Amino acid sequence: MQKKRKYKRRSSANAPLIAAVAILCVTLIALTFVYISMNRKPSETGSTGTGTGTNQQKTADTTPETGKQQPTTEYIPPVTADPVVPTTEQNTTAQQTATHKPADIDDIIAIADSLNIDVNDLSGFSLDGLYPGTILKKTEDAGELYQSETIFVGDSVTLALSYWKYHPKEKVYYFETATPYTVLNNKLVKKDDGTLITFTEEMKNVAPRRIVITIGTNATSISDKTFIKYYGDLIDALREACPDTELIINSIPPLTAYCDENPNYKVFKNFRINRMNLLLVGLAAYKDVPFMNLAEEFKDEAGQLKKAYSSDDTCHVNQSGCDAWLKYFREHSTIAQ
Repeated sequence: MQKKRKYKRRSSANAPLIAAVAILCVTLIALTFVYISMNRKPSETGSTGTGTGTNQQKTADTTPETGKQQPTTEYIPPVTADPVVPTTEQNTTAQQTATHKPADIDDIIAIADSLNIDVNDLSGFSLDGLYPGTILKKTEDAGELYQSETIFVGDSVTLALSYWKYHPKEKVYYFETATPYTVLNNKLVKKDDGTLITFTEEMKNVAPRRIVITIGTNATSISDKTFIKYYGDLIDALREACPDTELIINSIPPLTAYCDENPNYKVFKNFRINRMNLLLVGLAAYKDVPFMNLAEEFKDEAGQLKKAYSSDDTCHVNQSGCDAWLKYFREHSTIAQ
């Protein structure tokens, strides 16, 4: 009788290999799902990952390559109405509403925003009609005495008055990169014995007849509220230090076309200077201080610093600029007003 052959099962020998292949497949499938989940766009998931809503609003322009926020080169005021660019006629009408004295710093900013004046319209920007009685009007030439009894304080722009010898050196106080905060708080005035004191301490000792303040060129990157707050604090400190001294707030002079065209300058531009001057005239009304709008004399038809007055590519003035400055000062005096 023939015996049947017995066949051994060989599947047990291949079991480890099959298990390894199965694990590898499962791992690949899992990694594929992880990759898809991590690279899915917010719009595909219905959420940004940080908010709870499914319709997140875009808040800034971004570059397709990096997704980083692009810096803006225009001042964008808070939206209080339909974003319509005002015409010259609309600006004039709106300006007539700025007739009441601001109640505080916040009110100065609120009024500036409510006027809806387009500070980016360099050629059309104007302060005419704002705060009647605050902006000095044209007068007869007040003469050399009116000028000689006046102290001018500011930054390197003001330096030109003494550099070109248009005003006595001892009556021109200029501080490099000056801002309202530094002029108020820093010890910038060096006495003969080498000691340093603040400008307000110096004015307490000098007690001049008049001070013209030209500060702001170096403060374009400071927020509206911070700029106006410290400028107002400086006015208060000077009034306390020399109560019989007449104070005049001068507008910030315009910048050259080069500053507006240079992409490296983000806020060192004329649109920002316009905005700051709009706030300064409000501060002048709030503090009952005369406002001298020298900027209107320094601007060309494009709303930028006249080439005939410029000594460099940014903000400084030459001899012609100094002559125009002091002539405008004498012909917009406080004596007749």
